[in-house]
Amino acid sequence: MTKKIILLLVEGPTDEDALALVYSKLVREHDLEFDVLHTDITAGEDMTVKYIADRIQTEVAEYLRKHPYIVKEDILKVVQIIDTDGAFIPTSQIRQS
Repeated sequence: MTKKIILLLVEGPTDEDALALVYSKLVREHDLEFDVLHTDITAGEDMTVKYIADRIQTEVAEYLRKHPYIVKEDILKVVQIIDTDGAFIPTSQIRQS
């Protein structure tokens, strides 16, 4: 493969849509290809730095298994976009419904 891939890990389609303009501009200006995996790695209660690193490795291995024409060296970067919805809201403002 001649183009290098930047593999983006995002929570869902809305996160992907929000970044679409940035993707398209970078693809036009550089010899890059983007691929997106929808996964919410940081949501689990067992989340630790090691858990996240292991989970990212698992996601990349699964991606490569599903795309046998792509080899590890084709992936330039793996970027994890975390979802910060509600991350800066004080607990006192959260209401259960």
